[in-house]
Parts: sequence; structure tokens; C-alpha cells
Amino acid sequence: MKNDDLEARFEIAELLREYGEPKDRLLWLRSIVALDPSYQPAHRELAKYYAESGNAEESAKHSNLAQPPPDDGP
Repeated sequence: MKNDDLEARFEIAELLREYGEPKDRLLWLRSIVALDPSYQPAHRELAKYYAESGNAEESAKHSNLAQPPPDDGP
């Protein structure tokens, strides 16, 4: 795996959902958005993680970042 392979990192995070520790999954998801701040799937999962852990502020932040950019078309 290349260090910047976002898809592979996301797959690892998804595997950790079932077979790993939540904090390990969090580290992988955070590493994805550190490499690509616009990677929406990771933001969606981070929003869920923070909502479940009771951190509404972080959940809202990642929910907003998980939305596609507004269409500036006609």
C-alpha cells in the first residue's frame, strides 16, 4: 500500500469497524482527511463516530465537510 492510498486506508478503517478498536479506526479515518481534506466518505464516518461518542461539535463539523460542494452552475 502506498502511504497516500486513500481507498486502502478507508478499507482498513471499515475492517476495523467490525474487528478492531474504535480508537484505531478513528486514527485511520483521521489520517485520510489529513491527506485529503475533501474525502467525503471519511468525513461521513467521522461524523457518525463523533455523534455516537457524544461529541456534537465534531460530528457537525464532519457532517458539513461530508456534503458535496454547492453547484455553481446556472
